[in-house]
Amino acid sequence: MTRPSGASARRWVAMGGRGVETVAAAMSWTLALLLQHPAVLADVVDEARGFMPGPDGSVPALPRLSACIDEALRLFPPAHSVGRRAIADVDVGGFFVPQGSVVLLSLVAMHRRADLWPEPARFDPDRFVTTPRPAGYLPFGVGLRGCIGRHMALLEARVCLAVLLQRVAWTPTSTTLPPCDTVITIRPRGGLWVHGRRRAVEG
Repeated sequence: MTRPSGASARRWVAMGGRGVETVAAAMSWTLALLLQHPAVLADVVDEARGFMPGPDGSVPALPRLSACIDEALRLFPPAHSVGRRAIADVDVGGFFVPQGSVVLLSLVAMHRRADLWPEPARFDPDRFVTTPRPAGYLPFGVGLRGCIGRHMALLEARVCLAVLLQRVAWTPTSTTLPPCDTVITIRPRGGLWVHGRRRAVEG
Protein backbone atom coordinates (compact mmCIF):
# COMPACT_ATOMS: atom_id res chain seq x y z
CA MET A 1 0.00 0.00 0.00
CA THR A 2 1.33 3.46 -0.89
CA ARG A 3 1.53 5.73 2.09
CA PRO A 4 -0.22 9.09 1.65
CA SER A 5 1.43 12.47 1.84
CA GLY A 6 0.20 15.99 2.42
CA ALA A 7 -1.53 17.89 5.20
CA SER A 8 -4.77 15.94 4.88
CA ALA A 9 -3.13 12.54 5.41
CA ARG A 10 -3.44 10.97 8.81
CA ARG A 11 -2.18 7.63 9.98
CA TRP A 12 -4.58 5.65 12.09
CA VAL A 13 -1.78 4.98 14.56
CA ALA A 14 -3.92 4.12 17.55
CA MET A 15 -6.12 1.79 15.56
CA GLY A 16 -4.16 -1.38 15.12
CA GLY A 17 -0.80 -0.01 14.03
CA ARG A 18 0.98 -1.06 17.22
CA GLY A 19 0.45 -3.40 20.13
CA VAL A 20 -2.25 -6.01 20.55
CA GLU A 21 -5.14 -3.85 21.76
CA THR A 22 -8.30 -5.65 20.71
CA VAL A 23 -10.69 -2.69 20.72
CA ALA A 24 -8.27 -0.70 18.56
CA ALA A 25 -8.12 -3.56 16.07
CA ALA A 26 -11.92 -3.82 16.00
CA MET A 27 -12.28 -0.10 15.33
CA SER A 28 -9.62 -0.26 12.61
CA TRP A 29 -11.42 -3.01 10.72
CA THR A 30 -14.80 -1.31 11.16
CA LEU A 31 -13.50 1.92 9.67
CA ALA A 32 -11.61 0.10 6.91
CA LEU A 33 -14.75 -1.80 5.90
CA LEU A 34 -16.91 1.33 6.03
CA LEU A 35 -14.50 3.15 3.75
CA GLN A 36 -14.89 0.36 1.19
CA HIS A 37 -18.69 0.71 1.32
CA PRO A 38 -19.60 4.40 0.86
CA ALA A 39 -23.38 3.92 1.04
CA VAL A 40 -23.14 2.19 4.42
CA LEU A 41 -20.65 4.82 5.60
CA ALA A 42 -23.05 7.61 4.64
CA ASP A 43 -25.82 5.98 6.70
CA VAL A 44 -23.56 5.62 9.73
CA VAL A 45 -22.29 9.20 9.45
CA ASP A 46 -25.88 10.43 9.29
CA GLU A 47 -26.74 8.39 12.39
CA ALA A 48 -23.72 9.78 14.25
CA ARG A 49 -24.38 13.39 13.24
CA GLY A 50 -26.32 14.24 16.37
CA PHE A 51 -24.42 11.89 18.68
CA MET A 52 -24.07 13.18 22.22
CA PRO A 53 -23.88 11.21 25.50
CA GLY A 54 -26.67 12.06 27.89
CA PRO A 55 -26.10 14.17 31.04
CA ASP A 56 -26.32 10.97 33.09
CA GLY A 57 -23.56 9.33 31.02
CA SER A 58 -25.97 7.27 28.92
CA VAL A 59 -24.96 6.56 25.32
CA PRO A 60 -27.41 6.43 22.38
CA ALA A 61 -27.88 2.97 20.90
CA LEU A 62 -26.66 3.88 17.37
CA PRO A 63 -28.06 0.64 15.91
CA ARG A 64 -26.57 1.09 12.43
CA LEU A 65 -23.05 1.71 13.74
CA SER A 66 -23.44 -1.13 16.24
CA ALA A 67 -24.38 -3.51 13.42
CA CYS A 68 -21.29 -2.43 11.46
CA ILE A 69 -19.07 -3.10 14.47
CA ASP A 70 -20.67 -6.53 14.92
CA GLU A 71 -20.12 -7.38 11.25
CA ALA A 72 -16.48 -6.21 11.43
CA LEU A 73 -16.01 -8.44 14.47
CA ARG A 74 -17.46 -11.32 12.48
CA LEU A 75 -15.08 -10.86 9.57
CA PHE A 76 -12.01 -9.89 11.59
CA PRO A 77 -12.40 -11.02 15.21
CA PRO A 78 -9.41 -9.50 17.05
CA ALA A 79 -8.98 -12.72 19.04
CA HIS A 80 -8.84 -15.07 16.05
CA SER A 81 -8.95 -18.29 18.11
CA VAL A 82 -9.71 -19.54 21.59
CA GLY A 83 -8.34 -22.56 23.41
CA ARG A 84 -10.05 -24.92 25.83
CA ARG A 85 -8.68 -27.87 27.80
CA ALA A 86 -10.81 -31.00 27.94
CA ILE A 87 -11.61 -31.86 31.57
CA ALA A 88 -12.75 -35.34 30.55
CA ASP A 89 -12.67 -37.65 27.53
CA VAL A 90 -15.22 -36.39 25.01
CA ASP A 91 -16.39 -37.11 21.48
CA VAL A 92 -16.82 -33.99 19.33
CA GLY A 93 -18.42 -34.59 15.97
CA GLY A 94 -16.87 -38.04 15.70
CA PHE A 95 -13.43 -36.95 16.92
CA PHE A 96 -12.15 -38.36 20.19
CA VAL A 97 -10.63 -35.72 22.46
CA PRO A 98 -8.81 -37.23 25.46
CA GLN A 99 -8.87 -35.60 28.85
CA GLY A 100 -6.20 -32.93 29.24
CA SER A 101 -6.02 -32.12 25.52
CA VAL A 102 -6.02 -28.47 24.46
CA VAL A 103 -8.45 -27.76 21.64
CA LEU A 104 -8.13 -24.59 19.55
CA LEU A 105 -11.27 -23.15 18.00
CA SER A 106 -10.82 -20.86 14.98
CA LEU A 107 -13.29 -18.00 15.30
CA VAL A 108 -12.35 -16.78 11.81
CA ALA A 109 -13.39 -20.12 10.28
CA MET A 110 -16.57 -20.30 12.34
CA HIS A 111 -17.55 -16.74 11.43
CA ARG A 112 -17.17 -17.51 7.72
CA ARG A 113 -19.17 -20.71 7.55
CA ALA A 114 -21.50 -20.48 4.55
CA ASP A 115 -24.16 -22.56 6.31
CA LEU A 116 -24.40 -19.91 9.04
CA TRP A 117 -23.60 -16.80 7.02
CA PRO A 118 -24.79 -16.54 3.39
CA GLU A 119 -22.02 -15.01 1.26
CA PRO A 120 -19.73 -15.13 4.30
CA ALA A 121 -16.93 -12.97 2.85
CA ARG A 122 -19.31 -10.08 2.12
CA PHE A 123 -19.57 -7.09 4.48
CA ASP A 124 -23.27 -6.94 5.29
CA PRO A 125 -24.21 -5.19 8.56
CA ASP A 126 -27.88 -5.99 7.92
CA ARG A 127 -27.10 -9.50 9.17
CA PHE A 128 -27.21 -7.99 12.66
CA VAL A 129 -30.29 -5.86 12.10
CA THR A 130 -32.84 -8.18 10.52
CA THR A 131 -31.97 -11.61 11.86
CA PRO A 132 -30.97 -13.14 15.22
CA ARG A 133 -27.28 -13.88 15.66
CA PRO A 134 -26.38 -17.51 14.93
CA ALA A 135 -24.81 -19.55 17.71
CA GLY A 136 -21.60 -19.46 15.67
CA TYR A 137 -20.93 -15.77 16.43
CA LEU A 138 -18.31 -15.73 19.19
CA PRO A 139 -15.96 -12.72 18.93
CA PHE A 140 -15.86 -12.53 22.73
CA GLY A 141 -16.04 -16.24 23.45
CA VAL A 142 -18.99 -17.64 25.36
CA GLY A 143 -20.02 -18.96 28.75
CA LEU A 144 -17.99 -18.74 31.94
CA ARG A 145 -14.79 -18.16 29.97
CA GLY A 146 -16.26 -15.41 27.81
CA CYS A 147 -14.60 -11.99 27.73
CA ILE A 148 -15.43 -10.08 30.90
CA GLY A 149 -14.87 -6.79 29.08
CA ARG A 150 -17.34 -7.43 26.25
CA HIS A 151 -19.83 -4.68 27.09
CA MET A 152 -17.11 -2.15 27.85
CA ALA A 153 -15.34 -2.96 24.58
CA LEU A 154 -18.48 -2.50 22.50
CA LEU A 155 -19.33 0.74 24.31
CA GLU A 156 -15.80 2.08 23.78
CA ALA A 157 -15.83 1.21 20.08
CA ARG A 158 -19.28 2.73 19.55
CA VAL A 159 -18.46 6.01 21.29
CA CYS A 160 -15.01 6.46 19.73
CA LEU A 161 -16.18 5.69 16.21
CA ALA A 162 -19.30 7.85 16.54
CA VAL A 163 -17.22 10.86 17.57
CA LEU A 164 -14.60 10.27 14.89
CA LEU A 165 -17.20 9.85 12.15
CA GLN A 166 -19.13 12.85 13.39
CA ARG A 167 -16.13 15.18 13.44
CA VAL A 168 -13.87 13.92 10.65
CA ALA A 169 -14.58 13.10 7.00
CA TRP A 170 -12.52 10.00 6.24
CA THR A 171 -11.49 8.78 2.80
CA PRO A 172 -9.47 5.66 1.95
CA THR A 173 -5.97 5.66 0.50
CA SER A 174 -6.56 2.33 -1.22
CA THR A 175 -9.40 0.62 -3.04
CA THR A 176 -8.78 -2.60 -1.13
CA LEU A 177 -8.63 -3.64 2.49
CA PRO A 178 -5.18 -3.75 4.10
CA PRO A 179 -3.60 -7.18 4.52
CA CYS A 180 -3.87 -8.89 7.89
CA ASP A 181 -1.20 -9.38 10.49
CA THR A 182 -2.27 -12.46 12.42
CA VAL A 183 -0.30 -12.56 15.64
CA ILE A 184 -1.97 -12.43 19.04
CA THR A 185 -4.71 -10.40 17.37
CA ILE A 186 -5.81 -9.82 13.77
CA ARG A 187 -4.89 -6.27 12.82
CA PRO A 188 -4.18 -4.28 9.65
CA ARG A 189 -0.56 -4.81 8.62
CA GLY A 190 1.32 -1.56 9.17
CA GLY A 191 -1.76 0.15 10.57
CA LEU A 192 -4.65 1.69 8.68
CA TRP A 193 -3.80 4.61 6.39
CA VAL A 194 -6.60 7.08 5.63
CA HIS A 195 -7.17 10.73 4.74
CA GLY A 196 -9.10 12.83 7.23
CA ARG A 197 -10.57 16.35 7.12
CA ARG A 198 -12.38 18.02 9.98
CA ARG A 199 -16.12 18.38 9.56
CA ALA A 200 -18.17 21.33 10.69
CA VAL A 201 -19.99 19.95 13.74
CA GLU A 202 -23.60 21.04 13.95
CA GLY A 203 -24.78 22.74 17.08
